[in-house]
Amino acid sequence: MTAWLRSASSRTFYLHRQEYVRQQRLKQQLWQKQLELESIISPTTISDRIEKQLEDDQAQ
Repeated sequence: MTAWLRSASSRTFYLHRQEYVRQQRLKQQLWQKQLELESIISPTTISDRIEKQLEDDQAQ
């Protein structure tokens, strides 16, 4: 019985740890996507894009 409990405990710990690592990876991916989105919609970036578009339009 003790050996079974140890084995079950080890499996449970392993599964818990595996899901924790998976969750941390997903959080990191979400954080990276958030940074990408913020860089796309930042006022400075938008202003730069508008200025570049105006310059391109004037060059044509």
